[in-house]
Amino acid sequence: MGMFFAGSLACALAPSFALLLAGRIIQACGAGVLMTLLQQTVLFRVYPPERRGQAMSMFGMVIAFAPALGPTISGLLIEWLSWRWMFALLVAIAGGVIAAACFTVHNVGEPTHPHIDVLSVVLSTFGFGRCALRLLHCRRKRLGQHGRAGISSHWRNRPDTVHLAPDAAGTANA
Repeated sequence: MGMFFAGSLACALAPSFALLLAGRIIQACGAGVLMTLLQQTVLFRVYPPERRGQAMSMFGMVIAFAPALGPTISGLLIEWLSWRWMFALLVAIAGGVIAAACFTVHNVGEPTHPHIDVLSVVLSTFGFGRCALRLLHCRRKRLGQHGRAGISSHWRNRPDTVHLAPDAAGTANA
């Protein structure tokens, strides 16, 4: 919630588009972490198994209504006030939630101190990055050699292959 608060405050006070964009990125990171932690931690630590379905439906309703209500309320604020008021309202809400959480939220689990295998994190980062780059390279190479994805020139020029799509001359060779 602190990241969401900081991102909203940065957006409300942003003097340029670059700082507004940076504030929105911080705000989105905070909201993404908050949504995941809220749903998983509260759902599995606070609610007993027989009430988890009810809790999941409540979280689902909030997630479903937010995309409908957010643009409507934001549009009204921007129509009547400055766009900065949209972020100022979020700063006030996030600040109120942080203040209320300081007095009402209690630790429901035992703190653990997990150890991260740094070598595995570094190797998997490079490995997944290499796989993604290799897939991109293969796609570019295939598109560059054959002009389009799908049928290679080997299969396109065989006399015993039936093609229902038009060839380069515009006629179907089926």
